[in-house]
Amino acid sequence: RALRAGQGEARAEAEGQRRRAAEAEGQAAAAEAEWAGKLSSLEFEMKLLQRASEAHSDTVSGLEQEREELHAKLLRAGEERRARQSEADQHRLDAEREKV
Repeated sequence: RALRAGQGEARAEAEGQRRRAAEAEGQAAAAEAEWAGKLSSLEFEMKLLQRASEAHSDTVSGLEQEREELHAKLLRAGEERRARQSEADQHRLDAEREKV
């Protein structure tokens, strides 16, 4: 009887160890799956941020080019205004000379 009782306890202990090992394995697998999910989400967010960064860079480049074009137009308009002002000044001088 004692031998059978000892064998029963040993079996119960072995079964308990197997259950604990299976639970630990399940917890480890769940943790691994959780971290894999978090990593996947992070990688997805990184891709979205990369695309947004590229779009922002394209927008900035486009705005810089537009600014340069507008600056060039402003310079040309200023030159034209000065040329016309100079012509107008010359016409006034000529008109005043003719009066005299």
